[in-house]
Amino acid sequence: MARILKKEVYQELGGYDEDLSYGEFQDIRKRTDGSKLETKHLQDFEDSQRFRRNFKQVYGQGKWYGKTFIDFLKKYPEEYASLFTVFFFFSIPFVAITSLFVPFFRYLLLLQGLMVLYISLEAYRQSGSVYGFLVPLVKFVRSMGMAPEIIKYLIRDISKKVKERL
Repeated sequence: MARILKKEVYQELGGYDEDLSYGEFQDIRKRTDGSKLETKHLQDFEDSQRFRRNFKQVYGQGKWYGKTFIDFLKKYPEEYASLFTVFFFFSIPFVAITSLFVPFFRYLLLLQGLMVLYISLEAYRQSGSVYGFLVPLVKFVRSMGMAPEIIKYLIRDISKKVKERL
């Protein structure tokens, strides 16, 4: 759901947190929800999902988001469940390949398939738009870009802490 802010409200909030490339809209939403500032919502599902013209753009968006995803989670720890979503979609091809060799993983793949179907149906139900069915595909491609960047961030963060202790 898109949100419209008057210029005065935007200025009172201090604008976007420029340290975040991921979650800037959620950040604004969280700051306005906790205040008495007036905002308006738009029910434009296509715009709120920020569909791109092709999967290369969606993947690039995921890489961009992944660079500051952990910073967003540090600012809003209650959003850690969104980390599950990223790695859920990121794990699908690995579970699919492993299921060819390890029979148990076939059940995991089936469970993932059912979850993807549920996400599609729920997105369609909420939006009333056929674009709702594309949500899992977009999330999958975006997660392919985000997850490696998140892992790189965590490795840099951990190695920096280890160096500080030495």
